[in-house]
Amino acid sequence: MPNQINRSNIMSTASPQNKKNAEVYEVYRIIKEAFGQDIYEKLTNVRAYYKDYHNRSYIGKLEDTWVQIRIPYDIVEVNHANEQKIIEIFKDYLYAKNGVLIKKWFPGVDLFKINIDEKISKAILHCVKNFQNLDVKLERFNWLRFNIDDPKYLELVKKYENEEYVLAHNNLKRQNILVNKYGFIKLVDFEFSSFNSRYFDPVSLHLFLGLNKDEIIEFFNLDRNTFDDYVYMVRVYNEVLFKNIYANLKIPNIKVIESLNHYNNRSFLVSNRFIIQKIIMNLIIN
Repeated sequence: MPNQINRSNIMSTASPQNKKNAEVYEVYRIIKEAFGQDIYEKLTNVRAYYKDYHNRSYIGKLEDTWVQIRIPYDIVEVNHANEQKIIEIFKDYLYAKNGVLIKKWFPGVDLFKINIDEKISKAILHCVKNFQNLDVKLERFNWLRFNIDDPKYLELVKKYENEEYVLAHNNLKRQNILVNKYGFIKLVDFEFSSFNSRYFDPVSLHLFLGLNKDEIIEFFNLDRNTFDDYVYMVRVYNEVLFKNIYANLKIPNIKVIESLNHYNNRSFLVSNRFIIQKIIMNLIIN
């Protein structure tokens, strides 16, 4: 890994290297502001990792531990208090405040990098089920957050307003599910988590990951007709979310640092993931 950047000697010139240094300097500033002088001084070797629509992530070293640092863009209204309650359960999250996170590095890849075979599919189902069973009380999901003028959607929201609610991730896309070489599944990025219908996440696994509908229904012991209703609701909600928030956003254009490939075996352009996400969303909503 590279040597530590001298945080007190970053020039303000416009060279590419100094722009990179300035970005890292900003990370240190945010960490110091969020977690104080002690954590700031213990953090070294910070390098850019990747960017997406919601966050920018960095890899660094906190004393002797490799960590991932996440800094939010907050382009979407997010309840970080909800996320805070969830990550307090997991030991790999070391520090968190207002969406800024420092967590232990997880040596795995997201689901854009692998084929979701039967083994991985079953592991995902078990992981989501375990997540639903966590004893965390959050705010309820708001199906009417956006102005949705769809009579069937509104009718279904009313129909299921008293549906059993559980802890839900609410954003189970390929980039938010990691797997390591042993097949261990890990959910990440809980900014949009809330109390929600027990159908929401299973339906998302079908829509966004392509997991088998029949297997999902059997595993979670769901009603088929209700599942189909939620397919409609989740599609409509994501259509409006996509058109209101994401459709016109610039696709991040950043490459995963080549020097980090031995950590996660990812040698592709991150922007490809967001192109694929837009294609998937357009296929789902059309």
